[in-house]
Amino acid sequence: MGGLIELTRQALPFATLIGLILIILLLALLVTPASKAKKSPLTSIYAYFQRNSLLFSFIIALTAMLGSLFYSEILGLEPCPLCWYQRILMYPLVLITGTALLTKAKNYRAYIYPFTVIGALIAILHYTLQVFTVPVACGPGAVTCEVIHFASFGFVTIPFMALTAFILIFLLMLLNAKK
Repeated sequence: MGGLIELTRQALPFATLIGLILIILLLALLVTPASKAKKSPLTSIYAYFQRNSLLFSFIIALTAMLGSLFYSEILGLEPCPLCWYQRILMYPLVLITGTALLTKAKNYRAYIYPFTVIGALIAILHYTLQVFTVPVACGPGAVTCEVIHFASFGFVTIPFMALTAFILIFLLMLLNAKK
């Protein structure tokens, strides 16, 4: 069991790096007119991500939710107040995207955008507090928000992982809206 825990602990930051690459790719697809041209090599990539954007959003939200539970319930890292707010915004995304996948709903983006934008803003604040070690009074007995439990690759922390997930889901929904 210890090997699986260590593998998971290392895989989540690595998945975040893959997420950063996907963010760059999605931004390129969203802003490049060539990705919509008939003979562009980006056309098939664009269509693939557009067609599967809801499924990818579900997988990302589910991974983020399970990752947060892994850190708190298996590794024993107590979430700070800002971590809790990010969870409050991420967990419903699993339900919304999962329900939209199962029911073939059409109006789900209107529910997803606010969660991703507010979640990303909180993650940016949290990451900034960590990077610049700004002392924060989080309340009596609460874990402080500026604590960095780990920093993989020198910059990937738990709030950075959440930020990556929120941005990815938002960009996937933008791509999905262009159907």
